[in-house]
Amino acid sequence: MSWDTQYERVHAHLRNRIVSGALQPGDQVPGERAYAAMLGVSRETVRQGFRLAEDEGFIVRIPARGTFVAERRIRQDLGRMQAFDLTVRGVNLAPTYEVVSVGKVRADAVEAGALGVTPGDPLLAVEAIGMGDRRPLAHYRSMIPTSVAARLPFAPDWRTAASYQLIARALELTAMSVRQRWEVRPIPADIAAMLQVEDGAPAFRSTSVFTDGTGAPLESRVAWYPGSRYEFTITRTIDLVD
Repeated sequence: MSWDTQYERVHAHLRNRIVSGALQPGDQVPGERAYAAMLGVSRETVRQGFRLAEDEGFIVRIPARGTFVAERRIRQDLGRMQAFDLTVRGVNLAPTYEVVSVGKVRADAVEAGALGVTPGDPLLAVEAIGMGDRRPLAHYRSMIPTSVAARLPFAPDWRTAASYQLIARALELTAMSVRQRWEVRPIPADIAAMLQVEDGAPAFRSTSVFTDGTGAPLESRVAWYPGSRYEFTITRTIDLVD
């Protein structure tokens, strides 16, 4: 058995224990000496296998404390829009939405520009937390024009799906588009408390405007995704110039 195969074996063994749930986020991983004895390999081989697992985000090594299972991250490709519930099920978590508030607000200048209404016009505001296995993962605040809200069923159950999904169903849409802007920002204190992360921790902030097949605005939404719980990738085409 080659040295490369040996450390890949260590990596695969550790990764499988984490993915299967035998080791949970926050659990301490056996030390290099114990792991070496368990698998019959050298400590250097274990060290290399651990390094690979750390590079992939499965573990974190803390000096003078040991090696621990990292928080499970949601991995998502930005090249395709996928609903929160599908994404969370993809990592074997049970998705739910916890509604924080639903009510009418007045559109500010930014919201009015995004939704094609006049500043001060009434909007329906929906604030919710996306949960995975009852653990808060993402924060959403959606603004919906009253012309769209009026076409929704009476008292929609916002706990069952994303707001744009409920809108699409109610309006029987066959096409929907979204324009998004992504930024990395410190998470605000009130949202950090709801997501159970440290105030000011780095997070992905997305601003989205959903439109129907004709380009008419249906919803604007600001979402927060803690950096410790999400990893985003994107696949792009390359323009080659002679």
